[in-house]
Amino acid sequence: SGPGRCRLFARFPFRFPAPKRGFNLPRLIIKFLPDWLNHMGQMRVLDDDNIFLPRQERRIQDAGGWRQYKMPTSADTFVRAYRQWFERVGAPPYAAASVDEHRARVPSKQELLDRGAQHTSHCKSCTVAVRNAKRFQRLCHAMMLALLAMVPTLFLQRAFRG
Repeated sequence: SGPGRCRLFARFPFRFPAPKRGFNLPRLIIKFLPDWLNHMGQMRVLDDDNIFLPRQERRIQDAGGWRQYKMPTSADTFVRAYRQWFERVGAPPYAAASVDEHRARVPSKQELLDRGAQHTSHCKSCTVAVRNAKRFQRLCHAMMLALLAMVPTLFLQRAFRG
């Protein structure tokens, strides 16, 4: 986190009642889903916020910071607690040297929705998943080329047989 950036702290309190017989399939599925797959679903929901958050942060800074900003709903309890902790503890050591790149200019919608720059390049599990997907794609291309190279051989063998 730092100027112009945000970090999401989320809780997903899924509770599945124990079945009368057998094992709890939903709990088992969620337990073994890879992080990158969960992130894909979460990013679909957060795309709307990625447009909203930089503009909202600018409004808050222009109003004089978080102390001047009113958060009236109970949904803001955790945000308020985090901000109080942040003010008590102080900014991270790198915050003074970091630059709010969204302050000087308004980023385009396309920039704000670029998942590669916004999330994937910073997330270990998503970066590994992209790297593995690219490897799998290269493997599929190599297998396709090998199969295409074998096609003329198959036709020649069939021609000599009959």
